[in-house]
Amino acid sequence: MKKILLVVFDVLALAVILYFFYPLAKDYFLASPPYGGDFLNYTSYMAYVRDHFRLPPASWHYIWFSGFPGVFDSPWSYYYLALPLTKFFSAINSFRVFMMITLFLQLTFSYL
Repeated sequence: MKKILLVVFDVLALAVILYFFYPLAKDYFLASPPYGGDFLNYTSYMAYVRDHFRLPPASWHYIWFSGFPGVFDSPWSYYYLALPLTKFFSAINSFRVFMMITLFLQLTFSYL
């Protein structure tokens, strides 16, 4: 009985997290211009990875003077994690959805 009660409390706590998280996520998703300093860089790199897909060791960003390997860029693993969302959303909206998913997961696992 005690374990069932603990599971019920966990579900209630996650519902409270979602209840307070939803207005924040809604405001972030609908903000124009979007919040965040690296928003343009992230979305442009994610669109680049979507259009010129290579595995991380072979990826190359053709910017600046001669370019540089993609693994030397800022968090390149996030591009590949968010890439499936670009099938359903634009690069900008897929970034927004990915940020909200990862923030909710951080809050959830911080509680757990």
